[in-house]
Amino acid sequence: PEPPHVNGEDPRRPPRLLGLLRSMDLLVERRTDDDPEPYDITRAPVRPGVPRSARLTAMARAETGSLVHLWYSYTFQPGRHNHEFPGEVRHGALPVRVRHPLTGNPVTVAGVRVTEVETIDDLDRAEEDRSRLDVGYGMCFGHNERKAIAMAGLDLLVHRDGGRSSLEQEVLLTLDGIEASGFLEHLKLPHYVDFRSVLDRKRAVRAARKEAAAR
Repeated sequence: PEPPHVNGEDPRRPPRLLGLLRSMDLLVERRTDDDPEPYDITRAPVRPGVPRSARLTAMARAETGSLVHLWYSYTFQPGRHNHEFPGEVRHGALPVRVRHPLTGNPVTVAGVRVTEVETIDDLDRAEEDRSRLDVGYGMCFGHNERKAIAMAGLDLLVHRDGGRSSLEQEVLLTLDGIEASGFLEHLKLPHYVDFRSVLDRKRAVRAARKEAAAR
């Protein structure tokens, strides 16, 4: 049977915490109109300064372990004594829709399980509005709360870092497990020419030092 509705609300779909916080005017507004479509990091280069959707995509593709490590290392670096906390952790299924090539109408072709997290952080710097909170966002495939929480935390850290460190570059370029594994695997291939060139440079340096000492 249908559950009873209270004040016109479906108990199966409780109101989101962010909606409550926004109604209390406690949040910094992170929603903008300058990033309407997700940035496709498979077709366009990624470098610091790309839209937020590019960073979220890169983290959604990242390995869980590398993502957690990067979030943890920056969260507890010297001089930072607080940490964010998850406001809501949700699990659910989302449809995968594509546009039909003949009719042009959206068609559902599959469904995926996802984990979604919104992380809340205290604004405590002198240049920030200390009467409000900031929010980070994370969503990944599967039932993976650790990855989504670390992702939301890094979303906040990159935003608040403001380009002062290499964090955004690390998020964009070092977390892809396929790329990292590919680079590691290539080390097992022969590197005769590279190694020979290194040896030649070392010998040249030693010869130059010996000659200088003799003079």
